[in-house]
Amino acid sequence: MRFVFLDILRIFASFSVLFGHNFSGFLQSYIETSSHFSYYDLFILTIVKLVRFITEKGGSGVIVFFLISGYIIRHSLEHLSASSFLIRRCFRIYPLYIFACVSEQILSGIDVTNLVSLNFLAKIFLLGDLFGIPYGLGNVEWTLRIEMYFYLFMAFAKYTKVVYNSLFSLNFVIISLLFLINDPIPSFSESFYGYISLYLPLLFIGCLFYTVEFSRKSRFLSLISIFIIYIIHVQNLINFEKSYVYFRFLHVGLVIWCLAWYVKDLFTVNILVTFLSNLTFSIYLFHNWMPSKLNIIVFNIDISFIIFFIFCAFVFYAIEYPFVFVGRFISNLAADRPR
Repeated sequence: MRFVFLDILRIFASFSVLFGHNFSGFLQSYIETSSHFSYYDLFILTIVKLVRFITEKGGSGVIVFFLISGYIIRHSLEHLSASSFLIRRCFRIYPLYIFACVSEQILSGIDVTNLVSLNFLAKIFLLGDLFGIPYGLGNVEWTLRIEMYFYLFMAFAKYTKVVYNSLFSLNFVIISLLFLINDPIPSFSESFYGYISLYLPLLFIGCLFYTVEFSRKSRFLSLISIFIIYIIHVQNLINFEKSYVYFRFLHVGLVIWCLAWYVKDLFTVNILVTFLSNLTFSIYLFHNWMPSKLNIIVFNIDISFIIFFIFCAFVFYAIEYPFVFVGRFISNLAADRPR
């Protein structure tokens, strides 16, 4: 079953992050220097301001990414065993992620002997938080580490069948409360201080939206849990002294998510939407560091981002998609059965 509204949201989140990290300065410059001589100028300026408001720093896109992941992971566990789920997730995430990490190291001119160091091995297996290793891939790696913690937790919940308990949503609330009352995780990075404590609960919210939609007996408790976790997230933003822009990221992301979720039945399968949605993971992994490595000028026109998108399509079809197929094949060989 393909959720087309999730494809739409993936595209929004991916391009929001891409714009926020690569074009924010350009958009701000346009706003500061644009003329107001006609209604057309005013219209374009309004559009540019809106785009910058929504995509600034890619913050709202990250919120949407986490909500998507929570929703789709809960759906996947309805149809897969815990072991099959982890096999498929590993083959979907790790091959392209490892390729991206190795590429970043090589293109940054770092000695290739570092590729076999313990720190690099911990990094490519997304265990960097255990060793205080800084985030790579232009700092976007932090989201993948959080994703892996969520995968492991949900696989355990599936294995123990706790996920079927009508009170399962209380586990999300308890964990979120523990994040609130304990020291922030991680504490080794000043720039990303407490990001696990802050953002892992957003995956819980995405998961709970799925429960609200498909589980009548847990619907009310799930709604209450969503509200409580939202309050906890806001309180953590206050505790971590985040600026007002982080509150904007949260609420813009939630509004966009809720609107798309509410009207999801209006979306139909579209070849272009499916194609762009397929590229979102590769765009996310490479967007914040590879474009700066490219400087391709043809007829005085910078085509670096065109090459970047072609590259993202190539690695999807050459690496990501084949390994997704391999993961499905191996999970089927393991006689996968829903638990």
